[in-house]
Amino acid sequence: MKAEVRGEPEEAERLLRRAAEAGDVESMWEMGRPAENRDGLPPSEPWFRMAAEHGHVVARQMFAPGDLFNRDGDNAL
Repeated sequence: MKAEVRGEPEEAERLLRRAAEAGDVESMWEMGRPAENRDGLPPSEPWFRMAAEHGHVVARQMFAPGDLFNRDGDNAL
């Protein structure tokens, strides 16, 4: 977060990616946010799915039937 505040988004994302790949669930969630803001929903899905699979409550909701990544009920966790 310090890198983000300093105006270093690439460094912030690099550090988040490292933490996410090390298993930090909140970092997995946070990696989905810049991907979504930069490239839209499809590229953010793997990060949000990873967070959901590791128990992130908000991310899990995104994959509930009828929600953002599971509108038709065919994209469950």
